[in-house]
Amino acid sequence: MSEMSQRPEMRRSRPDPLLSLLAWNWLAGAVIALVLAAAVLATDVAHLRTLILNSDEPWIAVLLLVFGFLVTMCSVTMGTAIMALGRDPEAGSRPRGGVPALLGRFAPARAPAARRPGGGAARS
Repeated sequence: MSEMSQRPEMRRSRPDPLLSLLAWNWLAGAVIALVLAAAVLATDVAHLRTLILNSDEPWIAVLLLVFGFLVTMCSVTMGTAIMALGRDPEAGSRPRGGVPALLGRFAPARAPAARRPGGGAARS
C-alpha cells in the first residue's frame, strides 16, 4: 500500500470566524469607499474633479483619493464589527456580561483653601 492510503483523512479546517468577519467587513468598507470616491468626483465637490482633470498626472490624485477613502472606510467598518462582538442582538444594546455596574453615590470633594499670592488665605 502506498503512504497516502495509510494516512488518516485530513479534515478541511474551517476558516477562523474572526478572519471571516474582518474580511466581509473590509469588503463592505471597500465598496463604501469606492462609492464615496466616485460620488466626490461625480459631484465635483470643492472643484476637486476639475483640479484632478487639469493636472499633468490625474491618476496619482485619483489613486490617493481612493486610497484615503479605502483606509478610512475599511477601518471604520472593521472596527465597528469588532466592537459589536460583545453585543447580543436579542438582549438589546447591553453587553453580554449582564447588568452594567452601577456607580456609587456622588459625594462632594474637599479642597484646600486657595492661597493668595501674598501668602494669606483668600477671603470670600
